[in-house]
Amino acid sequence: GRVHRFDVYEERNPDSYLPLRKRILEGMDAIYAISQDAKTYLLKRYPGLSNYEVSRLGTTRDSWLRVCSQEGCLHLVSVA
Repeated sequence: GRVHRFDVYEERNPDSYLPLRKRILEGMDAIYAISQDAKTYLLKRYPGLSNYEVSRLGTTRDSWLRVCSQEGCLHLVSVA
């Protein structure tokens, strides 16, 4: 599963508690953190798990920026 903010940093949760956190993480095949900081935090908090990966949000492709639309307009799409 992909994790960020409240999924990672327990103290940022309003109650500073995420129920069954360790058990949930242990049951996942892979945990994709959106930053190296999040991965490091999880490794320190739950050191027995080794299924952490960094998978950043967004894209590194910029080739689409060089394509002009037929209407002469720039169209931006954000999917969250």
